[in-house]
Amino acid sequence: SHGNESVQLIQNQTSATCAQKAVESYNALKAAGEAIRLPLLDIALSTLKTVDAATQNRIIATCQQLIDIDRRVSLSEFIYGYLIRQALNPPQRPQRSIKSFQTLEAALATLFSAIVQSSGESAEAQARNFKRIMVTFTKADCSAYLQMAPSPKQMTAALDQLNRLTPLLKQPVIDTCVDCALHDGKTTQREVEVLRAVCEA
Repeated sequence: SHGNESVQLIQNQTSATCAQKAVESYNALKAAGEAIRLPLLDIALSTLKTVDAATQNRIIATCQQLIDIDRRVSLSEFIYGYLIRQALNPPQRPQRSIKSFQTLEAALATLFSAIVQSSGESAEAQARNFKRIMVTFTKADCSAYLQMAPSPKQMTAALDQLNRLTPLLKQPVIDTCVDCALHDGKTTQREVEVLRAVCEA
């Protein structure tokens, strides 16, 4: 039923032709697999950046309505919504930079827990990886962050805060995210998506 609601929403916001093409694209993407989604999003966004601001805002609003239609937001849905907003309505540069990791313990734990939980590893392996990562930034016990996946609100707040880091402090965060994803010698689609959102932020 949510699929029908989504198609109707697209038709209401655009046209019947656009809704039909959206269904065709959905079926093609489903058949092709998840790995193709990020490259196709990049292609689409590069074109959509050229349209006027009002159209961009309407696209962002429609995408958010589609994400919200089932009243829950998966990590992938959050990331794709975030990437769309970053591309079409980029935030202004933060006015005040953060020059230390000391005040960002919660933001770092939120981010790293999202990557760790995207790995598909056992709970024990996730806990070991998370502890190994966090000890670089804090001596505090942050294991509670692994009890549940971070919410979209928590992820947005974490990325917004980390975006305020000075350039020299951003690189270690990105390097740690990559290390976190690659520690088992492989990456999942979810890990790739989180890494992409981090780099965009």
